[in-house]
Amino acid sequence: MQIKQTWKYLDQDGRIIALDVRLEKEGERKVPLTFWYDGRSLRFAKAPVCIYNLPDAMATDKPLIINEGAKPADAAKALTEFTPVSWSGGANKANKADWSALKNKEGYIIPDDDHKTNSIGRELPLEQQPGMKAALQIQHKNKHWKIVLPPPDLVSIKNDGGDMVEWLQLMNPHEVTEYILNPENHYKSEKSEIPAIPSEPKTLSDIRPFKILGIDSDGKANFVTHNGR
Repeated sequence: MQIKQTWKYLDQDGRIIALDVRLEKEGERKVPLTFWYDGRSLRFAKAPVCIYNLPDAMATDKPLIINEGAKPADAAKALTEFTPVSWSGGANKANKADWSALKNKEGYIIPDDDHKTNSIGRELPLEQQPGMKAALQIQHKNKHWKIVLPPPDLVSIKNDGGDMVEWLQLMNPHEVTEYILNPENHYKSEKSEIPAIPSEPKTLSDIRPFKILGIDSDGKANFVTHNGR
């Protein structure tokens, strides 16, 4: 395998705290490794989740564009209206990322355009796709950040896992910027709101629909409902 790319992760003071290394071999799956310093030695196991491009993100007044991975975050630098960031570890580590230093920033989350299928070959619902699950976990911590749905035509360029690299093959930077800022392209949950529970029931039957008379020796209950049955 060969080292194809590396990405540095810096802390708020600009010090290197981790290094992502992507190893690739033609015809084989890529292998990402994260090296980090624990204060005593260099390690690659159990790496902490770090924010990519953190110092620039803290210093900017521009909206953030949150990508899944440092590679698409680098590609997103073509969008001069935004400051790109990412987190280390991929979709499975999204819930461990600490965004507190950027909580007051405006943000747009770009999920990977995954098209995973279940055991019978049927495509999983959007909310169960890895990229969208990661985006929802990030939004849960930053409720004012928007999730931007991938362009429908993105699948024509990459049928699974399309990200900002493919976005910029589909559209020019100005078109991508307009797409991101358009509210019609933002994810909206289809889940209905849970109705409120009345704080003070009018009658006892509202909270207890039957009256227990007793329990038989076999453990079965005898009762009369509020309708007298």
